[in-house]
Amino acid sequence: AEIHRMRRHTVGLAEAAEALEAALARIHEPGFGTCVDCEEEIAFTRLAASPAATRCFPCQAKRERAAGGGSAPRL
Repeated sequence: AEIHRMRRHTVGLAEAAEALEAALARIHEPGFGTCVDCEEEIAFTRLAASPAATRCFPCQAKRERAAGGGSAPRL
């Protein structure tokens, strides 16, 4: 059981690293900081907390509710 937990954690870390690398590649592009769903600006506080965010907080919350992810959106 412990080995499975560690593998899931490792996969999660690898996914986070990939998302950050993608954000670094986009940071100087004109669309960086713009929500991919509503095209509104993503709040600076959200980007500071999660630089890889591609959705504003309301759009991320809506997406997670639709997917059955509960009421509190992930960063």
